[in-house]
Amino acid sequence: MRRCGHVLLVVLAAVTIGGCRDQDSEHAVETVKEFVGALEEGDGRAACDRLAEAGISELLLAAVRARVDPSGLDAPDAERCAIVARRLGDDAGGRLSRLRRSTVTSTTVEGDLAVVRTHEGAYEVREVDGRWRLARLDPVVEAVTPGAPKRRPVHLTVVRPKLEEPALGAALAGRVDDATVEISGTLEPADASLRVDASSGARVQRVEARDARFRIRAALRPGPNRLLLEADAPNRDATELSIELTRDPP
Repeated sequence: MRRCGHVLLVVLAAVTIGGCRDQDSEHAVETVKEFVGALEEGDGRAACDRLAEAGISELLLAAVRARVDPSGLDAPDAERCAIVARRLGDDAGGRLSRLRRSTVTSTTVEGDLAVVRTHEGAYEVREVDGRWRLARLDPVVEAVTPGAPKRRPVHLTVVRPKLEEPALGAALAGRVDDATVEISGTLEPADASLRVDASSGARVQRVEARDARFRIRAALRPGPNRLLLEADAPNRDATELSIELTRDPP
């Protein structure tokens, strides 16, 4: 697996930069293109090979909303995903062609997370076992479920700290000191507003949100702390995300 450090980078489509971060951006964009192309061509196995577990879950949920033919969906997980992808691609027709032609406007990379933005919406791509795979595919879900409501939620992604960590310890990414944590992430669309409620334990010291990125600094009390992030934007459904962090007693 490549090691490039946790450096935030926003890459405009027409800009070329050197080094590993540029490669990460290119690989994330290529993953999106390969997935949409495979879906359009009816190659379900190739499409599912570009998906992380979260992306597979989104695709299966889209199949339920699109009411695809359920026959054969009692197959093993990998085969079920391939069947669903093939049927969704067949049903979506020209809507996937529009996604394939959509221009990439920017790519944000931080660590093992990339957000690829196009004129049709944003994709979240994560590095899993050395390969970039799609974790969120909102534009595709919209394309394959044409009867669903067109309002999209605000895309709110936390990059740091790693939310899998059950407690705030010495190795937790984003820790400033024994009592302070920084949380960073991305917003889509870029003009989304962000509110942070820290009524349970934590005390918010600073919130910055601009250019599709945000950073929060909060002081934690000993014991459990809870931060509620609320993102909103015009013509979008609001998104909420609860973050639980535990500070060890002094």
